[in-house]
Amino acid sequence: MKRMLIAAFCISILLSLSGGTSTVDVGKYVVDTQLKEIRGNESAGGNIAGSGTEYWALIVAVGVYANNPDMDRPSMLVESEKLRKMLPVSSNWNESHIKVIEGENATVPNIIEGFRWLDKMEDEDDISLIYLTTHGFPILFDLPPFDEADGMDEALATYRGFLPFPNPWSW
Repeated sequence: MKRMLIAAFCISILLSLSGGTSTVDVGKYVVDTQLKEIRGNESAGGNIAGSGTEYWALIVAVGVYANNPDMDRPSMLVESEKLRKMLPVSSNWNESHIKVIEGENATVPNIIEGFRWLDKMEDEDDISLIYLTTHGFPILFDLPPFDEADGMDEALATYRGFLPFPNPWSW
């Protein structure tokens, strides 16, 4: 149910950027909606039809890497900032419900703390958005369960997160 709510929210954001009636294909679900109906529900001041539903966001953008400046992607930081500014355009979003972790602050402990913040703040009828932009890389071995066809698991890179030496199996 929560996945459907998140998908519906993302669709409503996309639809609010265009005008008129839109049809959006989301995998096996096709949503056909009119923006005036969506906009009519935004007047609840952060709630969906008075249900107590709140919107929360955790935005993590690494974008710069301590030991691998060749991997820096400033565009990750730009896009996360655009998202942070766009969310409060809808009356469903409150600035204090958006946590941003970026650049040098995007370390493993800070990202874990961000997830703890989100878990503490939201409840079962809330809608949570998690946006994470970074690089991924293969680690040198497969961890249980041994389910990787190539024999290696992958990891997401944080600010200090790349291997300290070149990965011989990197693609």
